[in-house]
Amino acid sequence: MLLLALAACAYQAPPDTGAEPFGNALTGSLVFFGDQAPGDAIVFVTPAAAPMPPQGTGRPITFAAVPAEAFTVGEGLPSAPWGVSELPDGAYTVTALVDMDRDFHPLALPSPFAGGSGALAGATCGDWVGAYPAAEGGLAEVEVTGGAWVDELPVLLTTALSTERPAFTLAAAPLSRSAAAAGELQGMRVESTPIYTSVPTSEGTTFAYTLQGEESPSARCRVSFLVHAVDADGDGAVDARADLPTLPDLWPRVGLSYLGTPEDDDGDGVAERYTAGLSEGESWSGLATVSPALLAELPVGSPTLRTSLDLLWVPVGLHTADGATTVVQDPHQLPPGAWAITLIEETGQVWTLPNALAGLPSNHPDYDPILQGATLVLE
Repeated sequence: MLLLALAACAYQAPPDTGAEPFGNALTGSLVFFGDQAPGDAIVFVTPAAAPMPPQGTGRPITFAAVPAEAFTVGEGLPSAPWGVSELPDGAYTVTALVDMDRDFHPLALPSPFAGGSGALAGATCGDWVGAYPAAEGGLAEVEVTGGAWVDELPVLLTTALSTERPAFTLAAAPLSRSAAAAGELQGMRVESTPIYTSVPTSEGTTFAYTLQGEESPSARCRVSFLVHAVDADGDGAVDARADLPTLPDLWPRVGLSYLGTPEDDDGDGVAERYTAGLSEGESWSGLATVSPALLAELPVGSPTLRTSLDLLWVPVGLHTADGATTVVQDPHQLPPGAWAITLIEETGQVWTLPNALAGLPSNHPDYDPILQGATLVLE
């Protein structure tokens, strides 16, 4: 299951089958396995080398939006055509979501922070997700070069998400690079939070965006964290992470992105932008992890819901510049200032602080939107 998010959304019709395509193109059918009428769907095409969460942290290179009215219902499952064109040469994966509750609004609120998608652009509880699958399981890769046109790609929407996006607030003292260099462990705590906010649109209207708390009719659809100590081999002990064998395989994953110095132009306590002082194409990223101390409380091998998590900072960075990425293990070399923090759940659903909800009005007396502007600070 995949996070399905992007920075803008508009319908892109399948290429005209009566003309030669310009550049590479992919077309196929969406097949919906739900037992209710599908909503609007979005198909994402992502470079295979940089997949979207939970497999990676990549973003779509292009997409197609398919309205609910495009699905036809015959004797079989509801299906609809999709297509994208103008693809550069390369290998891609194809994923999709069906926005059942119509709360996927990437145009209304693009995020200015951390290169992330809009805070409203994510799959919520009850949405259906799927992909063009490989025969052996997982995601199939489709390679196109030289104006190739690959058609008849079935995207199977097979999974209804039964958990909500992991919206959270952050409690963390500034992290000390010197203390990290001396071997001191430093952590932070995240608490799940419902979201109740009024969001303006470019048309001058507003709509209410809600991720529910205790009043949700389904306990699994309340905002919380889906925590999983993975035991793939069934030996009763948590596995090691395949990418970082020194860490236990615990979900959610936690990523950090360097922002820089906050700039609060209007003095309302919410940063409108960050000054990082980086060259074009340069970036810093890092990570934290669910505290291994929680293993004493977690059922190994069985995902469970929690409303709070203790995290540990891993004081190692990835520095990308001039097209190359290097691992930086000296904490003193990590840039000081504000860092964004992103939780990536095993479902692919994510949440990032800071996000643009921080500057919007609350629709609930217990919801404080300014907490969505929090950052981690490295000193």
